[in-house]
Amino acid sequence: MKNTLINWADHTHNPWIGCTNISEGCEHCYAAQSLPAKFMGIEWGKGEERRRTKNWEVLLAWDKSVRKRGSRERVFCGSLCDLCDSEVPEAWRMEYFRLIGRLTNLDCLLLTNRPHLTTRYEFPVHVWIGTSVENQKWAGVRIKQLQCCKAGKRFLSVEPLLGPVKLDLHGIDWVIVGGESGSHARPMDISWARDIRDQCQKAGAAFWMKQLGGYPDKRDDLDSIPADLRIRELPFGSGLTKPVHRRTHGREARDLTKKASHRAESARLMRGES
Repeated sequence: MKNTLINWADHTHNPWIGCTNISEGCEHCYAAQSLPAKFMGIEWGKGEERRRTKNWEVLLAWDKSVRKRGSRERVFCGSLCDLCDSEVPEAWRMEYFRLIGRLTNLDCLLLTNRPHLTTRYEFPVHVWIGTSVENQKWAGVRIKQLQCCKAGKRFLSVEPLLGPVKLDLHGIDWVIVGGESGSHARPMDISWARDIRDQCQKAGAAFWMKQLGGYPDKRDDLDSIPADLRIRELPFGSGLTKPVHRRTHGREARDLTKKASHRAESARLMRGES
């Protein structure tokens, strides 16, 4: 999906749709309730179909476009699936990994709840691998597994943040923090986010405050976030043409509310085009 509303990425792309919930953070999975999943009749769960999408080649067009502009953009690959899902045919996964390996003008961000499976592969510098750590239990398991992965950058999605978490940030470049959204959102204590911010500053990891969470307003605009947490940093290097390390206090110039474009791209995805 071009021009995604996920504020830490520029675009999303899904080679297939479907997954199985495996931990507490998955309980209210937005992807399972998404319009594309509902429209295509895709059920989440073990043994359920993973529906392959069309138009993978659009990624090559995006890569060409940013090369011509001399810019660089981030693509969240697999926002409606887990690319390390063991129920997905390995042939699909390898085909997709080969494709994103060609996208040297994009930073391809892969987020998985199964980081132990990423150690089977070696990713190029423009591919970032992340894992979700919603509480201390999974932080203790998944971060160690992610640290064994060979990738351009390693990052954590601490969302939905369900409790206070101490993070081992050795070898971790970026940490995204967010409260849960949706009608069943579990509340996030703002002190938990502040503690993670402090851990990142001490370890030298970039910190990105995505949202406070809640329903119906997930409070992801900077004006909704306390001033001391209006921090949206990117990690240095990682294949970027220039190092980026941005701290934002106040409104961002970037427009993240292109709702008409978002609806159009959602319709494309529901048709299975990307």
